[in-house]
Amino acid sequence: MAEAGHEEAYTRQCELTRALIHTHHQRKPDLDLLDYGCGWRGVQRVIFEGTKNACDRLALFDPICDIHQPRSPNERIVENPEIFSANSIPFDLVALSYVLCCVTPEEGKRILHDLHVLQPQAQLLIVDYTLKNRSQMEVLNLLTSREETKWRQRMGDQSFASTRRRFTAESFEEFVHAAGHRIQGHAAPLDTFGIRAAVLTVPEHTIAAPAAPLHDPIKLGAAFNMTSTTSSP
Repeated sequence: MAEAGHEEAYTRQCELTRALIHTHHQRKPDLDLLDYGCGWRGVQRVIFEGTKNACDRLALFDPICDIHQPRSPNERIVENPEIFSANSIPFDLVALSYVLCCVTPEEGKRILHDLHVLQPQAQLLIVDYTLKNRSQMEVLNLLTSREETKWRQRMGDQSFASTRRRFTAESFEEFVHAAGHRIQGHAAPLDTFGIRAAVLTVPEHTIAAPAAPLHDPIKLGAAFNMTSTTSSP
């Protein structure tokens, strides 16, 4: 069960990222992408590298972990001012893949709020665990990938399990919304076991006038089985 959930979640995260990049390319041929909290070489970076085109620019940021040095000329490590300042890069798509479970709720809400204020044109793709209704033993038995085992050893069983039990799909969506973001559709499970979910935000404005709607509910819905309604902050 756990292994099927891991593989399914990765596949759906790939499909969703591909659909988002395709949709953004309808208005802009070269995108600025940000993998926030990318780790050494995390899952979202691998997905971005496999789905972006040669003209897209991928920025990598992690204030805690060392980052594997990029080899592509259109990939680079960025610092805090390039994200959170008056002269920041105007990113099109920002991904936070399993970041909220690695910081306190207060820090997570601050990160999301600052992205809302200082990257208003960006769409956010946020992926995290939704295991609030599972016991500690269930969480430890479910999360057995190499990366999850590394974090479990680093944090200890109790701390690891409690941070992965922070959200349900509904409270995950509410958490992002409370930080100021409008939500596209609803938090959508990434696997049939309810282990992980993804939340998409709606940008406050776009960098350039799109030739077609920024969010194509047919493409995104087909890729992720999401509704096209949004909620207001």
